[in-house]
Amino acid sequence: MAFHTKGPLSTPEGTARWSNYYNESGIPVSHFDGRWRSSGGSSQTYSNYLQFFNTRKVVPSPLALTVLKSSYGGGYASIRVRLRLEEDLPASHVYHLTLWEADVVESNETHRFVERAMATKDVTVTKTGQTQGFSHTFQLRAGWDVAKLGITAFVQCTEWPNEKLIQNGVAAKLAEGIAVEATSLGRVKALYR
Repeated sequence: MAFHTKGPLSTPEGTARWSNYYNESGIPVSHFDGRWRSSGGSSQTYSNYLQFFNTRKVVPSPLALTVLKSSYGGGYASIRVRLRLEEDLPASHVYHLTLWEADVVESNETHRFVERAMATKDVTVTKTGQTQGFSHTFQLRAGWDVAKLGITAFVQCTEWPNEKLIQNGVAAKLAEGIAVEATSLGRVKALYR
């Protein structure tokens, strides 16, 4: 998912994540699974990403995420997600819920997944078997293609030694109401209904 920091595709949340959360000053830059950084672009970029992907996809997740409900109508989109701890989890984690739009064309360039809005909430559970829910309603703006909107929910660490590591994630298209590609690099133990 792309957080744009300038121009018509930028959002306050995207800019804050880029400058404050990741402490970046230049673009393009990517953070993979919340931890590994790659700057610029070249023919080597895909190989670098593939290496990160293959390394992370075999790491089991300490939690499962379930999309309980996603819906839209009347200019709003709502999502309800639940996490269940598969093992103890250190404190200092947050839920992120992100509303995105696929295949956005801007200045004759197509952007695959553009972050449109984001909400964050602290994770308060830490023991195996505990659950916690997170619900949020996003206001939809004119010009967004509802058929291409989706949500991504992910849990991310906020303190050292696992600072910014993404523990798990799940994505769902709003129009379909079903889950699509997972965002946690194959570490997902997510359930959908």
